[in-house]
Amino acid sequence: MGKSLVIKKADFSTNGILAQHAEIGWIGLSATRLSFISSGITLKNRSRLVIDFSTKEFVPTENDRGGYIGAVANNGHVLALWFTAKYNTAVSPPILARGLQVVYGNTNSSRSHSLTLSSNIYDGNRHTVDVSPEGVNFDGTQYSWPDQTFVNNDRGLGTAFFYLDSANWITSLPNDDYFTTQPDMVRIHQVRIYDDTDEASLVFDGVPVRKTDGTICYYDRVSRNYFTRNDGSTPVSSETTE
Repeated sequence: MGKSLVIKKADFSTNGILAQHAEIGWIGLSATRLSFISSGITLKNRSRLVIDFSTKEFVPTENDRGGYIGAVANNGHVLALWFTAKYNTAVSPPILARGLQVVYGNTNSSRSHSLTLSSNIYDGNRHTVDVSPEGVNFDGTQYSWPDQTFVNNDRGLGTAFFYLDSANWITSLPNDDYFTTQPDMVRIHQVRIYDDTDEASLVFDGVPVRKTDGTICYYDRVSRNYFTRNDGSTPVSSETTE
């Protein structure tokens, strides 16, 4: 009988280097303006944002709040997704809003656009939204901006970073009214950020991961860097909740 060779603790992976992280299913939203994951990518005049996400199947109550993802500059320039989950008390009787709204442009002037893409986004399904100056593609359906023409912001952007679990309201909001009460209501599987509409302008391609030390964060396939919560907290994820 021939002899066999056993090498204990051998690593036959590529280059003999153990993986520094493992991809996980999703990361949820931030519930407070003081806790966020910044991509380090700043909002440009023609930025494009593509998000692959799923939602929890539930019916928001009057005590629930939705959440934002994206970038907001101090001068009002914005590219953000707003997941609504609240009662609209401006109408009578009040209407429960639980949809997805996209805002792009400058909210301090007439140079802004807004589209409501779904009246009930919390269906438990997976979705993709692609927001650019050319319009919005939601689950394969293309929507044009209301006036058919996207007008670039001409007032200067200041410094606004794309946040991966919220929007960067931290410098302008006195409270957490724009942050969710349900961190797992929106579950982010991938975030891609472009400086323009073409694929060659990709500057960030983030996926949720768990590092070997247990840290839950994003891994950017472009820069090959990790992006964690600013305060060291652990975001709600597929590994921290069922």
